[in-house]
Amino acid sequence: MQINLLKWCDEKISYLKKYGIIFKNGVAVLPEESIYKDIPLMVSTYKYRNDIPEGIKRKSLLTYFMPDEDLWTRLYKLDEDLEILKTFGGITGFDLSPSIGMLF
Repeated sequence: MQINLLKWCDEKISYLKKYGIIFKNGVAVLPEESIYKDIPLMVSTYKYRNDIPEGIKRKSLLTYFMPDEDLWTRLYKLDEDLEILKTFGGITGFDLSPSIGMLF
């Protein structure tokens, strides 16, 4: 799968700005009410998200720290994953740092 990373980032940034998310030094500044502050009961990657029992998903985190080949696939399908992501208490970040020599 090939995606234009810069175009993808621009689309996501434009979408966030459309809904009032501001950026400071290139980083999204989320509203305070959007930040998960509790101690999570469990943390899992997207691949193993079903290992978290239904009853505690709202008190658990889904992380996007994963190998690059998995990360690109998940990010590309982010819009499709929203309904799944909403079942968790929060989502942790990921390393999206394009660099010279990285795989397209």
